[in-house]
Amino acid sequence: MFRALLYAWMIPLLSGVCAKALVPNDRVTFRVNDAAQKPDLPVFVTGDHPSLGAWDPGAIALAPASDGAWTRTFSFGRGTRLAYKFTRGTWTTEALLFDDTIPLNNTLTVTGDTVVGITVERWKDTPVLIESESGSCSVTFQVLPTALPSGATVYVTGNHAALGDWNPAAVPLAAQADGTHAAIIRIPRNTYLEYKVTLGSWGAEALRPDLTVPGNSWVVARTDTLLRIHVAAWGNR
Repeated sequence: MFRALLYAWMIPLLSGVCAKALVPNDRVTFRVNDAAQKPDLPVFVTGDHPSLGAWDPGAIALAPASDGAWTRTFSFGRGTRLAYKFTRGTWTTEALLFDDTIPLNNTLTVTGDTVVGITVERWKDTPVLIESESGSCSVTFQVLPTALPSGATVYVTGNHAALGDWNPAAVPLAAQADGTHAAIIRIPRNTYLEYKVTLGSWGAEALRPDLTVPGNSWVVARTDTLLRIHVAAWGNR
């Protein structure tokens, strides 16, 4: 009788262990583009998970990538809910929103392999540019495309008339000798731009490295600005 009760107690315990072992791990890659022009200063990720440093802002450094981004890949159990932020090593150098405010925690529930991409326009210690609202500045889009189809034209489009008001074939980029494609627009200072890169249609827009469609990139053009964009893949034409 005692042996039967022991077995009855162990079965649900073992079942729980097996069920836990069957939870798959997924890869989460953080990719940060530092548009604040501080390429020599490392970028860190921090968050509420031990693998993310348990909110230590200088514990988990990202690694520099060949295209100028900062990146690192982690493994988390599927279903894990993460809260995270990006810094340059301290809370006095955390990433800000485009309007210079401190953001709430970013959150992610892990449901599969994921690439988290973010562009940081300002850090908390970036000097504030005091600019007149009058006047204009230039924004240069410099695109390095991967696997560009022969004879294809690269375009940039966005939320401003100078970017075609989201017409995916409005602003062509010219091929350069170094293999990039570039275009320059002039807009009023302090203009908020959202933009994407295409091959002339929404069926052929630039994709993330995991072949998913990204959200809009953005920048606040306070002064002359160079945006370097690396395209890993294109949507089907």
